[in-house]
Parts: sequence; C-alpha cells; structure tokens
Amino acid sequence: MKKLISVLIAFLLLFAIAACASGNSNTYSVPRGTLSVVYDHELTGQLLGYFGANQKCVVTGILLEKETDLEAITDAVALLKDDAEAERLKEKGWTEAEYWTDAQKETNAGMFGFTVLNAPQITDATKAAGAILSGWLIGEADWEAPVRHTAGGCSCKSIETFVSMKSDAPALAKSEEFQPLVNP
Repeated sequence: MKKLISVLIAFLLLFAIAACASGNSNTYSVPRGTLSVVYDHELTGQLLGYFGANQKCVVTGILLEKETDLEAITDAVALLKDDAEAERLKEKGWTEAEYWTDAQKETNAGMFGFTVLNAPQITDATKAAGAILSGWLIGEADWEAPVRHTAGGCSCKSIETFVSMKSDAPALAKSEEFQPLVNP
C-alpha cells in the first residue's frame, strides 16, 4: 500500500510539473505577416531571412529566373535590383507598390535601391506584410514583441513584458555581407 501511495504521489508531482512547464512559453508564436517575395539577386534571399527574423514575418522567397512561371505567382511582392526584370514583371501585370512612398523610395535609393512591385492579384494580407517589408528596408519598422515568462520557478505565474524591435536593415546595408546589394 505504501508503494502504491508513493507511486501515486510521484505521478501527481510529475503531472503538476508537466502542466506548469506546458504553460511556460517564452514568446508568442503568431507571426506579424506572411509574405511571398520574388527577387532577382541571390543575396536578397539571405536579406529576407533577416527581415523575417527581425519583423516576425514568415517569408517564402522565390528566385526569379528565366524559367520562373510568373503566371503561377499571383499573390506576392517583388524586390528587384535589375530594371529589366522589373519591366518584365510590369509587362505581366505587376504594379508598383502603393504603400512604397516617395520618401521611402528616396531613402531606399541611398541604401539597397530595390524596386518594389506587387503581383497582379495581391491580397490585403500580403499588402500589409509588404508594407512591413518596405518599412524594414529603410529602417522605419519598429514594433513591440510581447514576451511571456514564468516568475518564481514553477509557480505557474507568468509575467508578460514587451520588447521593442527596430529594423536592422540600415545596419545590414553597411555590413560587408550585403555590400553587393547596396547602391554605389
């Protein structure tokens, strides 16, 4: 009987620890946006990785090549370095992003010099994520990320704080890694 009670108590303790640990999440996992991005320079794909991490967006990159089926891409944003590629997409119905302001274009010209285009059938969700991308590219994308953590060990009491996230694109534009993307 003592063994049965001991096993039962051990099981209850393990259950309590597991229940507490399962509620112990350090961050929220909901992304701020989801975005498919067509790009014509391989290094842009790496830059998009930084964007996704810094702005908590899910990014699917599509390297633009001659055999890329542009008809199949209907809901995306394009970040292009080559003017000829931008014209090719415009001929397929892609348009300049209306959220990409003249002031942003001017700042962008001194950094990466991307042309930002929208696919022919872009959704509102993609437009919103594209606006986050545009702001991030020039250093304007600031947001607060909620972080939840447990206080006092396994007391199951969680505290939520907010951490400010600021665009790291201007620093990346100055780094050696992304110099081939920076306008001379």
